[in-house]
Amino acid sequence: MGPITERARLGLGSLSVVKIKVLAKIKQGQNNSMTTVTPEEFAKFRSQLAGTPEIQESLSTLEDNLRECDWILEDATTLIAVEAGESVLMGDSLLEELVERAKKRLCQPKEDEEKWRDLKDVFDIIQLFLPAPLPLITACLLKLSEIGLRNLCKEQ
Repeated sequence: MGPITERARLGLGSLSVVKIKVLAKIKQGQNNSMTTVTPEEFAKFRSQLAGTPEIQESLSTLEDNLRECDWILEDATTLIAVEAGESVLMGDSLLEELVERAKKRLCQPKEDEEKWRDLKDVFDIIQLFLPAPLPLITACLLKLSEIGLRNLCKEQ
């Protein structure tokens, strides 16, 4: 069976061989601390972040990757990074690293929490210091929203 037929049989459509290998490694390395997002939760998140075409494209990319990764946010984040050419070690939590970097910046005493009352405000701030591509920043923001903006700095 050729590679195209094999991909179709596995329900992988037009995924590249590299992407298939990354998805397989992600599946092997899954642990219980993963964040599962429901399509309904993502739709609510999308509605809270409505904005520029750039943000909409970022949301679409994240949603596509969430679908491919069974709605597991950490896996989708890893896949986005790999697709963007970032080097990612399997087993490392890129998402947790991004969240910690964002929290360190947002929870500094000089940072005025009044400036970031909603997700769009936080997005505007964290995109200044987190690495591109925007779908990685959007994934980080989704995790931050799960923690809750009001609770974000209470853990510090």
